[in-house]
Amino acid sequence: MSRELIKTALVSVLSAMIGAVATITVGYVTFHTQNRQIDVRMIELALDIIAGKYDREPEQEQEKESAIPARRFAIRVLSHYSRVPIEKKRSGRMGQGARWHSEGFISA
Repeated sequence: MSRELIKTALVSVLSAMIGAVATITVGYVTFHTQNRQIDVRMIELALDIIAGKYDREPEQEQEKESAIPARRFAIRVLSHYSRVPIEKKRSGRMGQGARWHSEGFISA
């Protein structure tokens, strides 16, 4: 084989390898960016549920009681998608952490 042919083959193989690495890198970054965007949306949804944005009449005590299972679920979703563990001891301020964790809201 001539030197020119070897040089051309080497450049072709190297170019193909660089292209493959670039394609894999772009795919990896795109996947993780979109995956994290889904996590952020789930966090927003959990915070909306905890804040009571989906309650029909948040003033009534009966509505608060019926929202407890949804808010407990929202706390688990928040902990999972934010990747921050939420513990009963640290879930609230001024001694209300256990109530916030079990009921999903604290008194005003």
